[in-house]
Amino acid sequence: MLRYLGMEDVRLMTNNPEKIAALEEHGICVVGRVPHMCFSELGTLISRSSISV
Repeated sequence: MLRYLGMEDVRLMTNNPEKIAALEEHGICVVGRVPHMCFSELGTLISRSSISV
């Protein structure tokens, strides 16, 4: 699908290195990765930071 749309490089939002490997195996160059954080993880980080202050 990505090649059909003319995309050769992507910047990927994922925490899963297997997704990067799979894209590269199919000829899509991953030029960057942005770690993904879900809202439940964000709430945990906020709670922990307020406890440790």
